[in-house]
Amino acid sequence: MKIALVHPTLDFSGGAEKQVLYLARKLQGLGNNVDIYSISFNHNNCYPELNKDLNIHSLMQDFSYPSRRSRLLTFYEFLLKIYYCKKLSGLVNRKYDVINCHNFPSTITAVKVKEKTDTPVVWFCYEPLGVVRSNNPMFHFIKNYDKKIVEKIDEVITYPYNSEVIEELYNRKPVTVYSGVDVKKFENGNKTKIREKYEIKGNVLLFVGQLIEDKRVQDLIYALEIINKEIPNVKLIIAGDGRYKNNLTALTHELKLENNVIFTNFVDERELPDYYASANLFLNPAIKQSWGLATFEAMAAKAPVVISSDTGAAKVVQENNVGIILPPLQPKLWAEKIIELLKSQQERDRMADEGYKWVKDNMDWEIFAKKMMGVFESVV
Repeated sequence: MKIALVHPTLDFSGGAEKQVLYLARKLQGLGNNVDIYSISFNHNNCYPELNKDLNIHSLMQDFSYPSRRSRLLTFYEFLLKIYYCKKLSGLVNRKYDVINCHNFPSTITAVKVKEKTDTPVVWFCYEPLGVVRSNNPMFHFIKNYDKKIVEKIDEVITYPYNSEVIEELYNRKPVTVYSGVDVKKFENGNKTKIREKYEIKGNVLLFVGQLIEDKRVQDLIYALEIINKEIPNVKLIIAGDGRYKNNLTALTHELKLENNVIFTNFVDERELPDYYASANLFLNPAIKQSWGLATFEAMAAKAPVVISSDTGAAKVVQENNVGIILPPLQPKLWAEKIIELLKSQQERDRMADEGYKWVKDNMDWEIFAKKMMGVFESVV
C-alpha cells in the first residue's frame, strides 16, 4: 500500500512523535511505501535514530515550532496550526491508498487531501480537543468545525481510555488499539549505570515524561517527603523537561529534598533503557492522560509500575494484573503504597516479571503496525 502519515509537528521527542515514527518504520518493514507529512520537522530534536532514512516532508525544516510547552503560546499555536495544516495539504501531491492522520489539526490536512483525491482517511485520535468537550459557548464554532471535519473521516482509531468520549462526541464507535514498545531495546538496560552516574546506593523511584502540571510530579515529591521518614535515602529521578520544571525544583527546595530528587533534564532515547533498569519502582501519577507509553517501556525493562487510574494505561494494567493502580492527587496514599512495595522485593519481582511477559506478548511495534494495517485495508 501507499500510505501517508500526517502529524502536526515533528520537532521534539514526545510519545505521539515516537509512535508515528515507529509506525512508519514498521509499515515499511511490512512492504508498504510510506511518506510522513508535518508542519515542522527537526531531525536532531525528534528521535534522530528513528527518523533516519524516513521520507518526511515538512513546511519548515530544522525548526522548533511554538508549542503548548509554553502557556503563553497556546492560543496562538492553536490558530497557527490550523492555518499551517491547511497549507500542508498542498505538499501532498502523490496519490495514496490511505491517509492516516494523528493529533489535531492533522485531520484538516487529511480531509483537504481527501476532497481533492478521494483518498480514504483514518484518524488516530490520541484524545479529543479539550475545547470540543467543553460546554463553553465561546467554543461553539470550533466544536462545529471539528465535528464537520470528523464527519468526512472514514475511520477513527483511539486508545481504550477515549473510546466512550469519542462515541459521545462524534456519534461513532472508534476502533481501539494499544500502542507499541521496542521490547528488545528496553529489556537490555544496564541496572547499575545510572546508579553509578548519580552515586545512588539506596532505592530508586523513577518518573519519565514531559514536565507539565497534569503529569502531577509534584505529588511524587510530596509523597517522597513521607517515604523518607520511613525509608531513608530513597531517590526520586525525574527524567524529562518542560515548562513546569521550575515549580518542581522550587517545591523540592521548600521541602528540603534537594539531596533526594534528581532532575535529569532531557534524556536521550538511547539512555532510557538504563534509567528504567535502575528503578525499584516506575511511577506515573498523571491525570487526564489518554495513554502513557512510558509505563509500558518500564514494563519492557522489567521495572514494576505504579500508575494513576486517570491514564489510558491503567485499564490495561488493571485488567491484566501487571502493576498497581492508585487514584491520583493523593500523595499520602501513594507514599503508603510505595513504602509497602519497597519493603517487599517478592511483590516487586512478581509485578516486574508479569509486566514484562505481558508487554512482550502483546505490545511489539510490529503487532501495532499490523493492527493499523487491518484498519487501513478495511477502508480501501
